[in-house]
Amino acid sequence: ADLNLLYVNRTYAELRNIDRHAVIGKQAREVVGPENYAAIREKLELARAGTPVSFDYDLMSKGQKRRVMAHYVPDLAEDGSVRGVLVHVSDLGQRQADLSERAEESQALFENAFRNSPIGLALVDTSGIILRTNKSFADMLGRTVEEVTGIGFGGITHPDDIDADLFLFRQVLAGHRDSYRIDKRYLKPDGGITETIKKLHSLSLFG
Repeated sequence: ADLNLLYVNRTYAELRNIDRHAVIGKQAREVVGPENYAAIREKLELARAGTPVSFDYDLMSKGQKRRVMAHYVPDLAEDGSVRGVLVHVSDLGQRQADLSERAEESQALFENAFRNSPIGLALVDTSGIILRTNKSFADMLGRTVEEVTGIGFGGITHPDDIDADLFLFRQVLAGHRDSYRIDKRYLKPDGGITETIKKLHSLSLFG
């Protein structure tokens, strides 16, 4: 409660470039430095008064600045008095890097599943133009991926099925439904017909 450090873990010590053993017993202001202390003093006092605080700020360490998220949680004694403050600090830059890495991994998994799926898959825009498709979908229509890309699905749908398809598609665009499923027929370049079950979800068309 007097803001002397009682414990510092290795991660916190590395974040602040300090000797985790040498700072035990020292005042928080002395450990973090005047510039950092000015950024955290008010929040630290709130936690010492019993109010949990979460905030982000620029932590300065050896002339380098990094954005961090801090959580200050009062450590309460059995009688309700504050006997100390638990300080948790995380590097937002590292967190962002981790999120970016996960996003890249997810994108790679999606790309692999999209390209290699035995089910015909296509992505369409709000006007029904096919933006992307996989080989399974193109093969089903007797076309190449390049030939299918850029075509409106109305242009490859049997005339007797287009009205029902467009009605449901517009309901999705209007937000009246998230998806739909319909039995429909696609037209091949040679005049043949492929009968399928089409499932459409709000951002993607599954042929």
